[in-house]
Amino acid sequence: MISVRVRWEWMLSSVMSLVEHAERRIRAWLAILEDEGVLPPGDNARRSDFLLTVVDGLSIARALPPSDQRLEDETKRLGFAVDAVFDVPSPVHHVP
Repeated sequence: MISVRVRWEWMLSSVMSLVEHAERRIRAWLAILEDEGVLPPGDNARRSDFLLTVVDGLSIARALPPSDQRLEDETKRLGFAVDAVFDVPSPVHHVP
């Protein structure tokens, strides 16, 4: 029988692998956007951390009871985060 510790270590290793993969993918996408001149040069590691923090927060919010406004609120928050990364003023996506 597999011990609880071994299962925990395996689960933690699996989750960390997924997180690292997501970080690499987002940084790669940001680098492509930078190379294409769509995104101003900047710290893509920091941008990636910020975007993943927003997505993590939204995923935690998904565990709460749903509201009628959830999809609209999530869309606004994601838009606000993208605007922040692209350094775009965002009066349309203002989230209180």
